[in-house]
Amino acid sequence: MKKVVAFLTIILSMIMLVSCGEDRSYTIDKVSIFAYITESGTINVRERYTYSFDGSFDGLTRDIQSSTSDFNAYLLPSHDLESIDDADDVQQLSTELENHEYKIYTKSQDETKTVLYTYEIHGSIEKYKDIGKLHYSFFNKDNQTDINDLMIAIVLPESVNMDDLHIFLREEGNGSIEEYTNALVYTNDLLPAKEDSYMTFLFPSSLLSEMDITENESMLAQTLEEENDWQNRATHLTERFSTLKIILMMLVVFIIFITSYNIYIHPIRKREDYDEATLIQLFENTDLFFIEYIESLFLQLNDKAVISALFSLKTRGIIRIEKVSSNKGKTESTMRFTWIDHSKEIDEADQYLQDWLFTEGSDGVKRFALEEIIDDETEAVKKRKKKGKEFESQIKEWKKLVLKRDSYQHVRHPYQLYKWISMLFVLISSSVFYYFITIDLLTPTEQLGLKITIGLSTLIAIIFSRNKFVLFFYYVLIATLSILYFSMYSAGVWVVVFYFITLIASLSIPAYYWTDEVAPIKQAINKASELMREQKYPVGTDTTIIENRLLHAIVLNQGKKYAKQINQEEIMQKLKVNSVMLANTDFVLDSIRDMSIYSSSGDGGSSSSGGSSSGGGGAGAF
Repeated sequence: MKKVVAFLTIILSMIMLVSCGEDRSYTIDKVSIFAYITESGTINVRERYTYSFDGSFDGLTRDIQSSTSDFNAYLLPSHDLESIDDADDVQQLSTELENHEYKIYTKSQDETKTVLYTYEIHGSIEKYKDIGKLHYSFFNKDNQTDINDLMIAIVLPESVNMDDLHIFLREEGNGSIEEYTNALVYTNDLLPAKEDSYMTFLFPSSLLSEMDITENESMLAQTLEEENDWQNRATHLTERFSTLKIILMMLVVFIIFITSYNIYIHPIRKREDYDEATLIQLFENTDLFFIEYIESLFLQLNDKAVISALFSLKTRGIIRIEKVSSNKGKTESTMRFTWIDHSKEIDEADQYLQDWLFTEGSDGVKRFALEEIIDDETEAVKKRKKKGKEFESQIKEWKKLVLKRDSYQHVRHPYQLYKWISMLFVLISSSVFYYFITIDLLTPTEQLGLKITIGLSTLIAIIFSRNKFVLFFYYVLIATLSILYFSMYSAGVWVVVFYFITLIASLSIPAYYWTDEVAPIKQAINKASELMREQKYPVGTDTTIIENRLLHAIVLNQGKKYAKQINQEEIMQKLKVNSVMLANTDFVLDSIRDMSIYSSSGDGGSSSSGGSSSGGGGAGAF
């Protein structure tokens, strides 16, 4: 009973701590902003906020992404004031700027408080031959708090004919604008958190008499066309998204059907199945280095493949592998490979490997140690790079000779339909992406950039339509761009799902299939890897066979599993006496796994830079 009570007490305490951890809140009840455009193109801003605090706070925040100066904050008296000049008891507050965010220090505890911010905005107005242009948002999606009873007045230096004023509002909310001869007034009962409200205000450039011209060209017609295009997109966006959603559903069904049908008719389904014993025998009778080759990514041998080539020589009885003391002193021991049988026939690749790595000693025996090709961090960088270049040059020539082997030629056939299917999927996906560009709420610059991006990426994907690695990055790219730039209504979510399904479909259909000779070997490799992973692969009692099986396991990245399995066999305790290799399985595995072959490449660096956008961010408290 005591344990139950103690348990309940702990749970209740945790619940109370969680519930009390954020036992404070605040609201922004009213905001009045007056922005006065000057003849020099700066904007003098006065922002009046009324906050209600529930709990204890240390201060306020105001995020402004534009270039600003002379930011000041004032605590206003409890009675209603529109200006700091209306009273003598106005208190100036301490402020601090950090990454476009101003921190205003004023402690608050369960109270309502009114503050005034004043500052100047620079660089947010553009002047052309015919118009001045302000494209600005005092609050954007960085704003974390709902703003109630919002009013923003943007005032011109003097009154003009209203026909010369053009105002456009970009937002999803319920804000409205009233126009006057010298100002525009935006009002909104509620601007929700993380919603922006961009205003474009066009007025005669003659009002900016003291400002240098931004570009000496007329921009009114182009700007009106861009804004009208945006308004047209906004008006029909929901309707077009609804239509697109239906189209996407139909395309998903079409792609799933095409994929399923091609998997059904694919030649890979016609391969013969073999029993386990036959597959194991086939696996062990296959040259170990050939296994490395057909298991390599894109049939491209990496530099460490030279170890598998040495293992192949070992399984053919041409070389011996043993553990010896290190000559470099970096480690206590290393692996040494000794050429023991010169009578067996070898090809050009094996001969090159012998001439390259093995050195004849005073006793007439050719041998070399693994540490001779392992990168030594204690050596000078210049020396390491020189060795790396020599090694890469030699291994490059060796790989060429390997790939000349008859058995390494044409190990798989291309599935002819795959190229056309992947091209079709790419064209469908790029068409959907392009349609989004034409209907969504994007700026002309964003539209142009996305059109260029989708054009180039589609061209690359079509050229490399058989390369699944390229296709993967293509679909990841367009899905990421969709999330970043497109409105995520229901159709927006559907388009990301559509890209994901199309990607899976492209990866599901095999682009190639193994030849009749190689297909059974590939099946045998898969079965052997499965058995080794489950520690069910045969062990045996012959030392040479077990050693070779261990080497096969290492090539399949199952060396640790198989070593654990053979170490559990009782007979192994006797066999280890006659096998240095089996007696030191941990050493063999660690030597291969931790090996870092010489490389001529050097370290690189990266740098990044960023720019700032124009407009306000958010208002909050801390």
